[in-house]
Amino acid sequence: MPNSFKSSTSERGFSFIDLMSVLTLAAIFVSLALPSLQSTVRDYRLLESAEELAAALNRVRTLAVSHGAVYQVQFSTSQNSYSIVNVSDGQQVVPLTTSFGSYVDLVAVPSQPIVFSTRGLAQGGAVVLASDNGERVVVVVDSSGKTDVREMRAAADHKRFTGTPDFPAMK
Repeated sequence: MPNSFKSSTSERGFSFIDLMSVLTLAAIFVSLALPSLQSTVRDYRLLESAEELAAALNRVRTLAVSHGAVYQVQFSTSQNSYSIVNVSDGQQVVPLTTSFGSYVDLVAVPSQPIVFSTRGLAQGGAVVLASDNGERVVVVVDSSGKTDVREMRAAADHKRFTGTPDFPAMK
């Protein structure tokens, strides 16, 4: 007569130890990937801030042409921010000041404000932004008013873009 009851050895499934082993391995893999992910997020925030600054500079150029007025962008490394001023009437443009936040530092700015003429031409310069992991990007405004974002790979790039020989210290 065949036995209709199954023995405990023929049951299928995962034991508690199997589940804990898999969870432990998953936790180890996540902990190994986390530093790389954090660095990627910092780099993304830095590039995003540089792109936002470039867009703001392009908006200022458009304002100068459309309003037939001279505008300038003033930078403050101590406040980690910039402001836009209509030079013709001396009024700040809303938003009065834009900050880069705690994850990006404004480390090098032109000695004079970036000025856009009524024809869209600029007295340009280079603005260097840095993340807390040391990555740097430069936003360059040339004399035609064109704005460009470039990654900085070495101190030679810093000197070429800003005219100063070495990287400024982080805050």
